Amino acid sequence: MHPAEPSLSDIISKTESLSSAEPMLELISSDDSGFHVTDNKLVAWIIGTRKYSPWVLKSTMSKIWKLISDVQVQRGPEGSFIFIFEDVKERDEVLEEEPWLLDNNLLILKKWPPDKSFQALDFSTTGFWLQVHSLPPSNWNQQNAQKIGQLFGGLICVDNVQGPSQEWHPFLRLKVRGILPGIAMGSSMVILPLHLGLGLGQPQAVRALRELIVKHSPSIVFLMETKKKRKYLESVRRKLGFTNEFYVDPCGLSWGLALWWTEETQISVLNACPNFVDCDTVLTG
Repeated sequence: MHPAEPSLSDIISKTESLSSAEPMLELISSDDSGFHVTDNKLVAWIIGTRKYSPWVLKSTMSKIWKLISDVQVQRGPEGSFIFIFEDVKERDEVLEEEPWLLDNNLLILKKWPPDKSFQALDFSTTGFWLQVHSLPPSNWNQQNAQKIGQLFGGLICVDNVQGPSQEWHPFLRLKVRGILPGIAMGSSMVILPLHLGLGLGQPQAVRALRELIVKHSPSIVFLMETKKKRKYLESVRRKLGFTNEFYVDPCGLSWGLALWWTEETQISVLNACPNFVDCDTVLTG
């Protein structure tokens, strides 16, 4: 006997019971298995065009940080690196003294909480030390340091404000959280600041720059130490698809700045010198 074919009403009833909702799972955290994100680790992100191996980072940063104990370096997710410190105190000292530069490229360091994914880590900020000069003595206090920190990403600490003191300091030194546009995910405007080191005349530098632009799709690219005249830089800019430009020519074989931006971005250059370009920026797209 052949099974009876379902009626139209049966088919409609089963169709109405279907659901397109995604299943919800409650996952279980465990310290006994999986990758252990412990207190002795830091995740590092390098802002620059040069590629590094874990061995080079271990050798170079151990010397820069003047470590006494050992540190291991592993490749992490999405081009990051994981530093594993033998001494947690040395890890804390490294964090306290940030920012760190590697071949003039910014090294962003973050703790990795065990309850967060790598994608949830915020590499858009890092600590920077500021010197505030010409303040009246009565303004040297924690409250004003907090106000100054609010102009940036917030105050981290103050170096030389410890209450009433008879000791004179030439400036107020405080550490603030600097915001690095272009590193945050989901931003409507992506800015890619790059220190080129050996300049843009090397084919490998142009290739690395192209790879970064394809990866991040920036609205603005700011290049430092181009060491090339604008005629050469213009040919590179056109190949990379940027419609607008501003240059500060190098002095001999040193320096050189290039600012490129897309059609949907408006930039008005206010001032420029071999060390910086001051501008107003508006995203119109």
